Amino acid sequence: MKRILQIGCGVAIAALLMWLLFRGISVQELIDAVRNVNLYWLAAMQVPVWLAFFTRIQRWTYIVRAVQPASFKNLLIATQLMFLWNFTIGMRLGEFVRPVVLKRLEGISFSKGLALGTLDRVTDLIGLMAIVGISVLFFHPTEDIQLPSGLFGIESPPPISADLIQVGSVAAMIGLTGIIALLVTLYLNQSLALRITNAIFGVISHKLAEFVCGMLEQFAEGLHVFRSTSDMIKSIAFSLVTWGTFVASIWCLMMAFNLEFEWYAPFVIQSLLAFFVGVPGTPGMLGQFHIPLVGGLLMVSPETEIATAVAFAILAHIVNLIPTFLLGFYSFLNVQMDLSEIVGESAKLEEEEHRDD
Repeated sequence: MKRILQIGCGVAIAALLMWLLFRGISVQELIDAVRNVNLYWLAAMQVPVWLAFFTRIQRWTYIVRAVQPASFKNLLIATQLMFLWNFTIGMRLGEFVRPVVLKRLEGISFSKGLALGTLDRVTDLIGLMAIVGISVLFFHPTEDIQLPSGLFGIESPPPISADLIQVGSVAAMIGLTGIIALLVTLYLNQSLALRITNAIFGVISHKLAEFVCGMLEQFAEGLHVFRSTSDMIKSIAFSLVTWGTFVASIWCLMMAFNLEFEWYAPFVIQSLLAFFVGVPGTPGMLGQFHIPLVGGLLMVSPETEIATAVAFAILAHIVNLIPTFLLGFYSFLNVQMDLSEIVGESAKLEEEEHRDD
């Protein structure tokens, strides 16, 4: 029943977001916007999109091999089935599919597989911080950003304050710097990092300080899974390459639509997209994927027509779905587990994991 409610909520949110997305524009406007797309740049976009799926697996190999060696193919299969599940059902339920498949293919226990997946998200976060850092360093509008009339069916959308963006950028840079400093300290000197954290959060609440320190201790254990600093550096390097491919795909699509933009614009758009899709959400990422792309594009290129921005988001979604479903289908054919078995075991182990917590 809980799973049905989660999926139902995801469908309802998707319907609302897609209604907002198409509100105020016509199908003909979308068709006209797509007709002007440069097909060569659209084809070029496939290169970084496909490359990202393989650099993510390579990044994960340096984490998994700290527990036991695993083949690239099996890691690819487990990860792609996770993506396929996340893109079809949503709510990030695929996070429990990956360790189930990894257990079947490589014999790694579900709890270890889940921990390895979490650590993969940590190195993923480091790459994201680099993208966000570039965005806040260089995106500094001097005037309020006036969004076009009719966006999401709103006759006069409120402007985005330039001062608010400046304040947010400074706050983000301070936060990112603090996080990076804490990660380095946590890896080099765990006790010092915990003392600093306890001192900072202890001012607010003793219970909060205990909670944060407990999370950091678990995080530190994950960091020290790496057998060598070299493996950690390689994993982080592939995380940066992976996020670079995301930015490159956005850049190719902006070129395909013949948009004029500053070099850092794709970083800003990708940062917004990452925050939106990083939380449990809608089936197929419907709406959840499109809204930040439309909003981000209009922030960095306010003169863009609404129909063009919506077409931009739709094509970006389609291009990303192609390798997700093709590689997912390939993985399903190679996993030697039927769908009911994957779903049933994932649900069972997920329930046990929550009960243990």
